[in-house]
Parts: sequence; C-alpha cells; structure tokens
Amino acid sequence: MDSRNILKRLVHFARNEYKDKQPKSVKLYRVKSKNILTRGILQSLQIKEIGLITFLIIADYGESLRIYSFSRQGKLLSGVNISPDFNASKKMENYLKLEFQFPKKNIQKMKNYGKS
Repeated sequence: MDSRNILKRLVHFARNEYKDKQPKSVKLYRVKSKNILTRGILQSLQIKEIGLITFLIIADYGESLRIYSFSRQGKLLSGVNISPDFNASKKMENYLKLEFQFPKKNIQKMKNYGKS
C-alpha cells in the first residue's frame, strides 16, 4: 500500500476518534528519521534510520492525552494514556512532523451556545 493511502486511513481513524470520543483536539504526526552516519564536507552521504513507529495520533482530552502509535504500513501498534503535565509532549515536538490536525474545540462556547 502506498503512503498516500496509509495517510488517508490514518486521517479516517483520527476523524472517528474526533467524532466518537469528542477530545479537545486530534493531531496526526509523522516521526522524523534520524541520521546515523554522515560523510563528506557537504554531507554527500547520509544514512538515516526510521524506527518501528512511523506515525502517531495524539488525542487531547484535557485531563489526559491518548497516544496511538502506528507502523510504517499503518497498523495500530499501541495506545497509551499519559497526563498532560508530563513534559514528553514538548520533547516529542522536536522529533515529529505535523501531518493533519482537527481543530481545538472551545468547550465554553459549546456550553453557552443554547443559552440566550
């Protein structure tokens, strides 16, 4: 399966997560590859490594974050809950590239919508 179809499936998974479980936001990330070996003055040779986890979907529920990890073929590997106080999300941003994002929901606007 090509990478475009894999991304479509992952966006579909993220959309279902966003509609069904109603988190504040859902983001789809691609894990960046890391350099293993660089040779030459102008880096004429670079060898990069891509790990087992290639894609992450992070759902923000306010009191917790749900992180789903996917393989290069788009298969779900695991899902983990972490607290938002954990500084891993700041550290992870250096290793991730945002591919797709569903907007943040403003809960106050939603509560006051029906009131006049």
